[in-house]
Amino acid sequence: MAALNRPTEATYVINEKVTVDTTDREDHTFCGIMFPIKCKDVLPVTQVVVNNISVRGGLGPITVWVTNDTFNTTSQSVTEATPAHDPRNVASTAGKRRSSAVTSSVGNHKQTGMISLKLQHWTNIYSQSHAPSYRHYTNLDISANPIVLKPNQVRGIYIHSTLDGDEAIVYDNKHRERTHDDSFITVLPGRAHVSSEPFGSSPPWGYGSAWRDNREFVGRISYGVVYRLWNPTEYKHFGGGNFRKIVRTLFACQRRFESPISRLPDDVIYYIMNMCRWDWLDDGYGDCLEHKKNCRRENRRISVKILKGGEEESTAALSCAASTGSGRPTCDGDKSSGKQRSTSVSDEVNDMDADDSEIVNSDDDESDSDMENVYVHNDHTSSTTFSFRNVDDCASSDEEGNAESERRRRAEEQRRRLLRRNHRFLFQHLGGLRAQFMTTSDGDDGNNGSDSA
Repeated sequence: MAALNRPTEATYVINEKVTVDTTDREDHTFCGIMFPIKCKDVLPVTQVVVNNISVRGGLGPITVWVTNDTFNTTSQSVTEATPAHDPRNVASTAGKRRSSAVTSSVGNHKQTGMISLKLQHWTNIYSQSHAPSYRHYTNLDISANPIVLKPNQVRGIYIHSTLDGDEAIVYDNKHRERTHDDSFITVLPGRAHVSSEPFGSSPPWGYGSAWRDNREFVGRISYGVVYRLWNPTEYKHFGGGNFRKIVRTLFACQRRFESPISRLPDDVIYYIMNMCRWDWLDDGYGDCLEHKKNCRRENRRISVKILKGGEEESTAALSCAASTGSGRPTCDGDKSSGKQRSTSVSDEVNDMDADDSEIVNSDDDESDSDMENVYVHNDHTSSTTFSFRNVDDCASSDEEGNAESERRRRAEEQRRRLLRRNHRFLFQHLGGLRAQFMTTSDGDDGNNGSDSA
């Protein structure tokens, strides 16, 4: 019976514990820090469970929050997803994108994610007071309400203290695209908070914005990993070449009557492989990553082929209708249905692109409004939506190039908006410098004249 009821994931809760220790430069201290954390979809992992977070500073009454969305629109695993422009993907994604606290553009791999900073989109999972600890990390045990990350899922973590003053929590400036990166998770730069009220919009001095962009989490994150267990339906998730080769070899030997393994039924071999962990055969992260990239390239090729086939059917149906002079095609039913399928696919794709453009454009609008509130530099923002680059290890070189070009384009647009919003201050400053220069020049001329006299 055990061979017929094989589990799909490890029955033990945690089978590997990892502690992340971020770089600590002690660039800043204030009330809070918010940052995205992503579970990678490269290794055969069913979930990552974060059970401890460590910080340092003046501390005081500490609360830990996590985004409460149960659906994440981050791109699915290419090996298990339907094509990117499949209506089944589009319908489910477009319907749920607006209700999610963490969203990410899909379909065209723009790799732009957003996190809502409104209180109703977050859940408080920890609340306790701590004594000051400026040199050593203090552990925040959230094992009673752990943060569970599914493969390819991004969630936001927000650590806040209501301690008066500006020494509650230590954090850093953004120095890299990724604060931390390993085989299982990626910690991304986030925002700092200078208000003593959780998700508050006013700083202690009463004016300006309470959020600071381009900040990094400082501390430790302890998490456990729950692996997938091999099953015929899980074969595609095991990207290591050695493990897949062993599976094929065992079944090839079972089909040979001269082999002793031929006496074993399929269920027994299934059970044997189910009890083997993915890395027992020296498969590494690089092997699995290369397999994922190959799967993505193949999936993109199939998607393009499907779209081209639909366009060809639609063109044929239109040409047939034009040749008959009627308002609708009179060809066979297959071509007509092919046209309808193509039209529906095109409509859904256009809807999805429109939704994505709404997300990006809304972000741009918020950035415009943020520029009006800039009073020191462009790290100060009052936006309630945090935008970040959702890094993807499985992206091919052309996708990475497109993502980098998009990032540079958005940075250039932001710089131009900043200049447009603040050009009058620049001209006033230049005018003041010119007046000062002219005054100095006149004074020098007067002194020279008196000397000559």
